[in-house]
Amino acid sequence: MAGKWKMDFTEGSHKSQSLPNPVGYVTSLTDVGESGAVKKHEVDPELKQKKVWELAQSPFKNVAMMAFMMWMSGNSIQVFSIGITFTGIFQPIKAIMGSGPLFARFADAKTETVLPRLQFCAIQFGGFLFALYKLNTMGLMPTHTSDWISSLAVPQAMEYSYGGNPLM
Repeated sequence: MAGKWKMDFTEGSHKSQSLPNPVGYVTSLTDVGESGAVKKHEVDPELKQKKVWELAQSPFKNVAMMAFMMWMSGNSIQVFSIGITFTGIFQPIKAIMGSGPLFARFADAKTETVLPRLQFCAIQFGGFLFALYKLNTMGLMPTHTSDWISSLAVPQAMEYSYGGNPLM
């Protein structure tokens, strides 16, 4: 009865060793060739290029969600809307600045990373532009010379809005 629960893990003793590995399964990153020299397995260039393009398109959902959150926060000056807007500004800048090492791991002679990286940066830049638009609609963007120089007069308002009943 005790022998029934024993297993021998030495090489070739287990029955599953005789089964072939599934398609695409690699047991190790290196393999010993017929001459005894170690050869490395090559990754399929088409699969690698496909992964680079997937990485380039991956921030689209995050940028769209951030734009939706900025839109839902409204145009009023509140802590939440200002925080979301500044996050929408700094997150794309940080992602664009970090795109070099992100795509460097895929760079080789067979894989093109320039166009995918440009697409990645363009998507992030679109989120940055939406955040700047949001700052402008909130009235926090300096758009006139008097915003920078205190000695200049503030421009006259083009229109006024009145509502309600007069107090007198």
